[in-house]
Amino acid sequence: KWAEPSGKERDVRVTLPPSVELRVQLKSGRAVMANEAQIHQVMSNLCTNAAQAMGEAGGAIMVSTTSAALTEAQALGFLGERPVDEVIAHARGFAEALDGLAARGPGGRLQIIDLGSGGGVPGLVIASVRPALTLTLIDRRAKRTDFVLRIVRRLELESRITVVCADVADFARHHAGGYRADTGQR
Repeated sequence: KWAEPSGKERDVRVTLPPSVELRVQLKSGRAVMANEAQIHQVMSNLCTNAAQAMGEAGGAIMVSTTSAALTEAQALGFLGERPVDEVIAHARGFAEALDGLAARGPGGRLQIIDLGSGGGVPGLVIASVRPALTLTLIDRRAKRTDFVLRIVRRLELESRITVVCADVADFARHHAGGYRADTGQR
């Protein structure tokens, strides 16, 4: 859920032109050992640079723990070498493609499955931009699913994301037909 900026974030917001929206989605869970004033200055500089790059058309600056989680996944070798912002942009395409689906699963939420989720893409991105969805992320490697499960807990998404360590064919034999869409990249 994107929240309105508060506190120090609001201080950054007032330096941005009206055509630029600041969206913040941060969850607690990891302490950062740093000087608060320096972190604030870094964020202010990054947001100012992003706003200048957008020009008069404006746009949205998104500060999210999802991107931090995906940077961590990339460092562990789960995402390949593409820049994380490109990975997120590509994953947002999956989220946009899901907009037309109306069928709902249990609890009134659309059921989506991410086959071979690796480091959590596109599932984590879809969950961050489409809060009405419930996702199941499947990968056959325990190292990857253990990592993704830690991220799901850190982002407090356990009520919407299930992480499964299984071979896709085995999973399909036992759970066929329960999902409205899949993001598998075959």
